[in-house]
Amino acid sequence: MVLRSPMTRRRLLALLAASKAASVAPIADARPHPFDVALAELESRLREVLHRREVAARQLDAREAHFFALRPPVPEALRADGPLGSPPSPGLRRWTVADLSHLAADAEEEEVRRLACRLLPVAEAYEAEVEWLQVSVGLHEAEATQGAESDALYEIAERIAELPAGGGTGLMVKARALRQLEPDWWEGEGPEAGLSQRLAAQLADAVLAMEWRAGE
Repeated sequence: MVLRSPMTRRRLLALLAASKAASVAPIADARPHPFDVALAELESRLREVLHRREVAARQLDAREAHFFALRPPVPEALRADGPLGSPPSPGLRRWTVADLSHLAADAEEEEVRRLACRLLPVAEAYEAEVEWLQVSVGLHEAEATQGAESDALYEIAERIAELPAGGGTGLMVKARALRQLEPDWWEGEGPEAGLSQRLAAQLADAVLAMEWRAGE
């Protein structure tokens, strides 16, 4: 299951701009900056949503495993080695109802149209059985839950990136958020962990390594 990454290039640039705009020098006023208070609240919400998304992802994995263990085999007549050969839908190894409907209406050879018409009920029955199984094991529900948590995470990440840091406390919130949202940038396994991402990771590490007095 591919999930949308909450840290795009635009949000990365916003985070770097906020780091540049915030003062890195200690300040005497011990009162936290309002922006930093808001960022701390967002960080708390971020941790909660990350936890919920991890739970949702584990539940989705379990439901998918259950579904694939029970999924019925594809009827031979609908397979790529069946009478119609390889299906046109990319990534599928069987003929779908949509494919057969199109073939039954538009195929040049009458024999092919008739064969597609005969196979349509087979495909309809198979897809109905698969859909019933997906519902019965809770796969759709798990997908919706995981998607909702990913959307919530995306929204919080957007707000953290867009809200400027008022001082060191806010910068540290942004640095920790980056580490939580994009751990692959530190592991060197991310598909988009290029130069900009490595620099951002180094900047986050530098911010977290600094010692900030209360109220910064």
